[in-house]
Amino acid sequence: MSTFEEKLAAKKAAKRPTADVQVLLAEDLSNERKRLKEIIEAPNPDPRLTGSSPADDAQKELDELEASAGDSIITLRFTQLRGSDWSALTSQHPPRPYVPIDEDCGYNFDAVAAHAARFVDKSGRHYAVRIENGEEFPLKYVAAKPSENIAGVNEWEDLFEALTGHEVTSIRNTIWGLNEYMPKIQLAAMGKAFGAKARSGNV
Repeated sequence: MSTFEEKLAAKKAAKRPTADVQVLLAEDLSNERKRLKEIIEAPNPDPRLTGSSPADDAQKELDELEASAGDSIITLRFTQLRGSDWSALTSQHPPRPYVPIDEDCGYNFDAVAAHAARFVDKSGRHYAVRIENGEEFPLKYVAAKPSENIAGVNEWEDLFEALTGHEVTSIRNTIWGLNEYMPKIQLAAMGKAFGAKARSGNV
């Protein structure tokens, strides 16, 4: 059985989970892509009863649209933050009054996701990047400093403003899933597995 120090070292060295989100930077195509994605993700009737699936038809149309979009499709890759960094971010954005999702989370869901997207840790690591030809490129973020005549640059904010609501929601849900939902599910699964092992007498 490994020691605490060995387990801690392995945890620190482990590769952090990532998730990709594709967005479309072509105004004439983005709304159509949104419409097709909504059909695909909506509950669909049993194709055995209808003879066809609206989701399957929409998926074919989406594949054709994305094939024609070329370099207008941007892949964004998000990485799970360290627990201490995620906790610090959530503490900086208190929940908005009368917003159900904030009341459930205990923080401003939208603001935390936007902050996490542009977050850079002390070592200079970016936890959200765009992928181009297999390489990672961080989006630019420079805080404005009027007293020093430095104009601010926030490509994440610009991107959120350019995307459809569906795409922005997908990004926010992905960031939340990596940092909140995934660890919760993994911990619950390990607890069940340990409990079953304990009941079998193998602990």
